[in-house]
Amino acid sequence: DKMNDTLLEQLRQLCHHPKALAIGEIGLDKCKDDFYKQVDFFEAQLMLAQKYNRPVHIHSVRAWGEIMPVLKHHANLTFLFHGFSGDKNVVKFFQNYHAFFSVYKANKIPLIPADKLLVESDAPDGLPSPTNLPFLYLELQVNAEQINQNFERFLNGR
Repeated sequence: DKMNDTLLEQLRQLCHHPKALAIGEIGLDKCKDDFYKQVDFFEAQLMLAQKYNRPVHIHSVRAWGEIMPVLKHHANLTFLFHGFSGDKNVVKFFQNYHAFFSVYKANKIPLIPADKLLVESDAPDGLPSPTNLPFLYLELQVNAEQINQNFERFLNGR
């Protein structure tokens, strides 16, 4: 569709910007009407991430069954699953990928290996500002140094 072609061209141009460190937030959301168009657009965005060697910030709403096979074809990319809502099977599926899982609630932390864990402050139940991340680290009882190292590894694509 013409609108998606225009958006993909804009994304391609943005990939050349020196401050374009990652592509995202992209993904699939089954709560939206245009789900099958989303799958095609998501695939095209992943192709751009691959072409320009950019890590990807992914949004998934009720779509793990569709996201997992799509990402299987992009195993060399680095992914960050924003507001991780999956279960232990999703984490296990991506154990050998360059995958990171961002959480804002403590109940998901036991599912995620320490070297794959990130936290976020912009989720609906999260804290209102990234300046509050130290408080979120304390609330979630995570190792801030490990989280910072993980974030650097995400940005560096490893």
